Amino acid sequence: ALMEIVADATFARGEFKTILGWCDALPAGVLAARPSLGVSRAWAQFFTGDIAGAEARVRELTTGEGREDVPSSPRLACLEAWIANRHDLPDAEQLARRAIEGIPVGDPVFRGLALTTLGEALIGRDVRAAAAAWQAFTLWFKKESPDEKRATLDQQRQLFSYLLMGAGI
Repeated sequence: ALMEIVADATFARGEFKTILGWCDALPAGVLAARPSLGVSRAWAQFFTGDIAGAEARVRELTTGEGREDVPSSPRLACLEAWIANRHDLPDAEQLARRAIEGIPVGDPVFRGLALTTLGEALIGRDVRAAAAAWQAFTLWFKKESPDEKRATLDQQRQLFSYLLMGAGI
């Protein structure tokens, strides 16, 4: 339970190998009983360049026994969306949108990843769809508190820049 408490701060500092070390030190049964640690491990694998390992971990998390609660994880949906983009699968957009809906504004690392993944999914299909996502994001942005707006404005600018660069505009 302690690892789950400190995992976000460890992630925010970019200490992905630390998370992998913690997960490797746990007995397999303990790791299997804590799906959120499996998600953290998959992201740590992703960020350390072990894309195949991250993909395998996502498959384990989404198809293993007793995993009913994991597929609803917005962070897992975000990684699933990235993988779907990588393989040009049609559900990338849906997964990215589910991740965005579930990841709070106060989680800028994973929210930014979800927004970027949505941008990639949309640009891969249609620039007009990317513009529609931008408009929807702008409408959502208007609902936040002033402090959240400042943090989100930076994400919004990054998304727009990404969309323009990725679309070749």
